[in-house]
Order: sequence, then C-alpha cells, then structure tokens
Amino acid sequence: MNERIETKLCFIAGGCNRVSSIADWSNSGLSYGCQNTVIILDYEGERALCTLQGHSSIVRTTRWVNQDTLVTGDALGIICLWKKNPLWSLVHQEKVHKDAVVSIATFSCFHKNFIVSASSEASLAIFQVETISSSWTQMATTTLSFLPESISATIFHLSEQKSVLLIAVGGTDSAVVIFSAELCNDDNSVIDLSERIRLHGHHDWIRDVSFCQSSCKLGDTTFLASGSQDSTVRIWKVYSQASTNGISDNGESSLLADSFFKKYRIHIGCNIFTFTSEALLAEHEDRVCSVRWSTNCKDPRSTERALLSSSCDQSVLIWSYMGTEGVWMPFERLTSFGGAPSTTAGFFGAYFSPQGDSIWAHGFLGQMYCWKLTQDGEWKSVGTVSGHGKGVSELCWKPVDGLFLASVSLDQTTRIFAPVKGEKETFIEIARPQVHGHDIFTVGFVREDGLELISGAEEKVIRIFRAPRPFVAQCRQLFSSENSHFDNYSLEAEENAAVVVDMAALGLTNKAIFSQDESENRAQLESSTFHFLTENTLSQGTLWPEVAKLYGHGNPIVTCNCFPPKKMAASACQAQACKDACIIIWDMDKREKKQILYCHDLTVTRLVFSMHGLLLSVSRDRSFAIHREDSNGIWTRVVHRKNIHQRIIYDASWSHDERLFCTASRDKYIKFHWAIDENHCIGEYTNICYMFDTGVRCISFAPCGFNSSYLVAVGLENGRVCLLQLRMRDEHSIDRVDFKATIDIQGGCVVSVCFHPHSFISKQGNVAFLLAAGGIDATIRIYDIEIDKCK
Repeated sequence: MNERIETKLCFIAGGCNRVSSIADWSNSGLSYGCQNTVIILDYEGERALCTLQGHSSIVRTTRWVNQDTLVTGDALGIICLWKKNPLWSLVHQEKVHKDAVVSIATFSCFHKNFIVSASSEASLAIFQVETISSSWTQMATTTLSFLPESISATIFHLSEQKSVLLIAVGGTDSAVVIFSAELCNDDNSVIDLSERIRLHGHHDWIRDVSFCQSSCKLGDTTFLASGSQDSTVRIWKVYSQASTNGISDNGESSLLADSFFKKYRIHIGCNIFTFTSEALLAEHEDRVCSVRWSTNCKDPRSTERALLSSSCDQSVLIWSYMGTEGVWMPFERLTSFGGAPSTTAGFFGAYFSPQGDSIWAHGFLGQMYCWKLTQDGEWKSVGTVSGHGKGVSELCWKPVDGLFLASVSLDQTTRIFAPVKGEKETFIEIARPQVHGHDIFTVGFVREDGLELISGAEEKVIRIFRAPRPFVAQCRQLFSSENSHFDNYSLEAEENAAVVVDMAALGLTNKAIFSQDESENRAQLESSTFHFLTENTLSQGTLWPEVAKLYGHGNPIVTCNCFPPKKMAASACQAQACKDACIIIWDMDKREKKQILYCHDLTVTRLVFSMHGLLLSVSRDRSFAIHREDSNGIWTRVVHRKNIHQRIIYDASWSHDERLFCTASRDKYIKFHWAIDENHCIGEYTNICYMFDTGVRCISFAPCGFNSSYLVAVGLENGRVCLLQLRMRDEHSIDRVDFKATIDIQGGCVVSVCFHPHSFISKQGNVAFLLAAGGIDATIRIYDIEIDKCK
C-alpha cells in the first residue's frame, strides 16, 4: 500500500522588523518583513495568509505596486518583485544597490509602474517595472550628499506625453531634500533626475517623509509631511502652476523668505512647483518614526486629509486641519502602556487601512497593535496577529493532549498559542508567561495540565512559572468540557491560582498577587473569548507568576526537559570544562536537585524523556547516552555510545512506542537506533540512516505509526522542513527509510520541530497530524499533515 502525504500550512506567527518603512497596507492585504521573510496578512490584519521566501538578509521595506504585485528590499541591497497568479511567486530579483535598501516608493505614469529606491550607500534609483512580463529596466540613478532614511514620490501629469516626478528624501540631513525628474512617454525616458531644493525647518535627522497623493494634475495642490528625531512633524503645502510668462526656466529654483512661512519654488520647463511651510506639529515628546496620510479617514472629526504620526513616546497621533481654528490639531491619541521597558520603547511605524477605518502599528520588539473605528466614532484597540521579534529557540506542546503550544525566543519572551474556532479555525496567542531580560533557549511543561512550566535562559537559573487565575479561566472557556483534562481548569483550580502578576520595572521576577478586585479583568476576558488579545493585554495582563528558581548550573542553560508523570525535570548548561557537561535531575515537587549525572565531555545539546521515563541525551562530543531511574530512585547509565556522528549532534527523538530513537547531526545524517526491543541491545545502531544535503538541526517522531511505518519530521539548516517515512519489515527489523516531502522552506535554519502529541482523523477519514516548526527567521508555523492511503 502506498501513502500520499498532503500538507497544508494552517498557521503563521512572526513579529515585525524594527524599521519604520517595513509595512504597507493595500486592498490585497497588509505586508511586512519578519527577519528575512515577508508575511502577508489578510485585509483585516487578523490572519497571516502566506510567507514569501527569497531574501537572504533582513527585509527593510515592502511596498505594493498594485493589487497583485509587491516589491521588497533587504539589507544587502537586493530588491525582489513578487506576483500573485494565483499563488505568490518571485518573478524578479536583482541586486540594485551595494548597501541596504532603506526605502521604496511606487507610482504609476502613462499606464506604467515605476519604483524609486533609496540605499544607505547614499544613492537613489528609478526603475520601470512591467508587471505582466516581469521585465525590469533601470531608468535613472543619482547620488546623495547624505544617508537617506525614507523617500516618498508624487507625479504631476502635465500632458499625455510628459509628467514631472517629485521625490522627497529624508535622512541624516536636517532638511527635506526634493529631487525632480521629467518622464516622457514618447521615448520612454526619465530626464534630469537631480536635487532641486532643500526644505529647512527640522533640527535633527528626518526619519520619514510622505506625500499625501501619489498622482496629481497640473494646478492641483497636495501636501508633504516630514517626521524628525527632533520630535516634530512638519507639513509642507505643494502646489503647481504654469509659468505666467510661458518662458522655460528649467532647473531654476528659488527661496522666497518675505514672510514667516518660507516658500520654495522649482521651475521645470514652463511650470512652477511651490513648497510652502504649512504647519509645525509639536505634540510628540520623543522622536517621530513615521508619518502617513489618508484621504479616506472615516473618523467624523477628520477633514479631507488625515495625518498619522508614530513616535517613540509610545503614542500614535491622528491629525487633521481644523477649519474653525485654522490650524492642524491632533484629535486622537492612541497609546501603548505597561509591560517590560523593552516592550514599551514606542512605535516604529503606523499605517492607515485603505478604507480609513483601521490603524495598524508595530513596536520596538516586533509587537503589533491594531485599532478599529467603532460606530460610535471611537478608536477601539483590537487584537491582531502576534509573534516573536527574533529567532525562535524551542517549541513544546502541552503534554498528553496538546491543547496549546509554548514557544521561547531570542526576543526574551515565552509565549503560548492555542487553537480557536471561528469562521476559519486558527491559532492565537493567549498568554505571554515570561518577558525576560535574557535570551531564552528552552522551555518545558512541568505538569500534565500545562499550568506550570520551566524555562532556561542566558543565565545560570532555571525559572518555574505557574498559570494565574485569568489563564485558568480562559482555558475553561476555550476548551470544551468534552476534553478529558477539563477538570484541570475547574473553578477550584482557578481559585487557587494567583489573581494577577506584578513585575518591577528593573526586575526579572514575576511576583504573584493573590488579592485584588478582578471583576474588570474577568469582564475583559469574557468579552474577548475567541478573539485576539491586544498587545497591551498580552504584555502586561497575561504574565505568569514565578514560583521558584532552581540553582545548580554554573553557565547559561542550554536545554531542559520535563517528565510530567513523575514531576521530574532534567537540565544541562554550556560546558566550558568537562565538569560543566553534567545533567542535573530535579525533583519538581520539592523544587530541589535530586541527582547529578556525569557522562559527556562537551555541552549537552538536547535532553529527551521517553514515554516511560528513559532519559536520552546528546552532546557536542558526538555521543549519546541513556539513563534510567531504578526502583530506589537512583539514576544509572544504561548506555553511552561515542563517535556516532562526525559532527555535533543537535537533536534526538523517541518513537511513540519507545522501540526506536533517532539522532540528528550537523554531518547531514539522521541515524536510527534501537531502544527497547528483545532482539536488540538498547542503543544499538540499526544500520539505517538518511543523508541530506545540509546539516540536520532538529527532528521529531510522529505520535503514532501507520501501515507498519513511522513518520519523522526533520528541520534543516537551509530552512527546509521535510518528512521521512521509516518502513518496518517486521517488529524487529527495519526495511528502509523513504523521503516523502519537503513541506516548507523557511527563511533560515529550522531550530525546532515538534509533533502534536495526538493524531487526528480528517474529514476524509485519513490519519492527520499537526506539526509545529520554528527557526531563526522568527516565525512559528503549524502544518496540517494528512496521510492519504492509496492502494
């Protein structure tokens, strides 16, 4: 019998890069960069639709060309053009700059699409993009006298054959620099791209510039906004007119300073373009990171044009021209509050939705915020997607039933994701137990109910956390009473938990508070059931209290693993000497060290308990060892085999029946070994292995077998997530191992793969699994794997 394996990506989570021009919102969705991956959300910003892989470095900017074409730039100066037809694909990739692409602007002219890009090498370039044929033509380039931070472009249509392009550039110069060029339709050329004027007024670097409209006619008036590190926003009025004397003064510019508001003029051909200082907006208290216009803002207090500004003072302001007062005023202030200092460093970008009824923003560590305009005319904070801002370190499903997934990351947070049912079943972040001051490397659940977990970080301490009362109540609402472990979330369990958690501004310990009026919190929880939690709620309202610290290691923790049936845990740290390469067994009930195991010579990279409590360890010394607890509670070594691989062994995994285990190494091999079998010695090599074309970083056995076979998920250093099928000849011998599929390619090394502890039966009656994977591209992905049995 042959099996066909079908896979589907059902969930993506990833934070936003710390760049002000990283995102763009169109009717096709919201795009942003997550490390070297581009993520596209649905229009509402509630669900990730897909990821685009093509960049090999940090994505710096994304811009929509039209409804089905996206352009992105990265830190190596590479620009990628993506096309949807009907799936997204990379249609063109080119290294157009020697250094990072810092900003991209797009515009249309003569029914053609153009791209303007600015680079940190102090250059500016214009390209014509033919979206149908995917052709790419460089039209003009110029150098800058400063380093750019942001660009914005607008086109003035003079006739059917000629248009004028104005480009505003902000950067390390305190002036907004205006470039202009003429576009000719007859010979398809860009003429005289050069600097024209400098708009003075700011006193520090300019972080963002934005034209109100991307296309105008001669005689129209538009506006230009600039945001600076001097904490101010300036608005410049831009209007065009034909020269009254009809004489061509091409290239001439002038400054009229006969009034308080300076006027700058550019003469291009027989036309004059005038820039006037319209307003100085000084409501922010820290540097302004982004400015964006909307001509379609649905807020009744807004006029024809609304301006959105974000700042490191933790506020997003919506500005509009108040005709009665004759001034620009902010009519709404949107803020973030609470949480650790690293999560409250302000907003790095904010964007209007195309319909003007939503605002999306992102912060210092990749956190994302969303506000929607209610029928009452108020901006309400709503949940949006969330994810880690740096590489994922480890993933771990809740034991036994896998009701939720825990993840830790180099962004110094621990997060919990759970499935929710709605129009489309998806996962959401329901808690953030730990917001730490160190990179976190490992996580595990201490108890089978999932209400207690441990984590190890770039410190010598293992921390134990227990779920607070709101989390227990939320679990009771999210997970139906049909679940066998539903009693774990009873009212009695809720009453015994801490009410809330308090963390000092300069501390690392989450302290439990057992008495507080929680009526407001409970009301918010009940109202948010089956909805996304807001970033403010996640960062300060879902922390777990720390109940204990485990001391014993002398170096940063590398790995830990728990055995919930016996309330035990094992941990290991970085080994700078042979004595440091020990394994500590912990009694989690007594919160004390039970035994120290000495076996390896170098750092232990992975610890894995089997279903019956065998402890498997692998190490940088290319060896593995198995320890077992005897009837007296003493751990003894069962086997220790050296030089199993030629390079470091990264990971290991037990089969569901404890008959086999496998090891994964940087030498590109996966090797299978016997565990408990009457015909073989424990740890005996099966002589079955599989070689990839790159190092193997992580591995996981599926929770059950099928057709006398085992399914194995593999994460590789080149970003691929693969599936292998290990076929058995009989109970005591292996036939072969087959490569089944590459189910995804992530944006970098896959660090952790983890099967859900249960298998499922699909609607078609086939065996199905859930697989979680995370890597250095900071994304968490969950795949639905279905095995279709074809005779």
